[in-house]
Amino acid sequence: MTEPTVTIGLNFTVPAMQAPGLLQKLIELLPPGSITSTSALASAVPSAPISAAPSAPTSTPQPVHAWPPIKSTDEEYRALAEQNLMNLRMGLIEDAGWGNVKNLVDAIKSLRVETRRVIMQAADNGGHVSREEVFHLIERDDDKSLRGFTRPAVALTEKLKKAGELGEDFKELLKPVYKKSKSFQSAQGFVIPLQVVRMLNPQ
Repeated sequence: MTEPTVTIGLNFTVPAMQAPGLLQKLIELLPPGSITSTSALASAVPSAPISAAPSAPTSTPQPVHAWPPIKSTDEEYRALAEQNLMNLRMGLIEDAGWGNVKNLVDAIKSLRVETRRVIMQAADNGGHVSREEVFHLIERDDDKSLRGFTRPAVALTEKLKKAGELGEDFKELLKPVYKKSKSFQSAQGFVIPLQVVRMLNPQ
């Protein structure tokens, strides 16, 4: 008899101990009834059987956290934002060096109000905030430049680094997203580490 196969459109390399939980989360994200057999998946990790979603649920399953829609028409920004959201849903949170920051919320509150609003909005969005959202948050005309907007976040990062609270290979707290195809680059939005997203939104 031919061994059953399963075709998955995603390719992740993860530690073996994390595989059962990640596969279960992936199944929960798929439409109910779309998986009729999980034998091939379960054979990869026989010590942790995986159960398929019921074919006829009595109610619609709700996500653990409902992230808001991506508010940008820029393709490169949207692709990055969608990847962030997928990683959050799959639990693929990279160690960005921020885990030892003792009072992250208080540190962010110490920033100028415009920077603080943008970082918190990025956390609420799932790790990203669009150019359009930034101008709305900082109450500035959208024809203005965002050059130098990350300087307060960089200064905070340096302060935490000197205090020994940041890891050796930490990621930028607020990183601009640029259009790679243009010689004159204007930020299409900003991203924050997913580790910071989870610290600010632990649920």
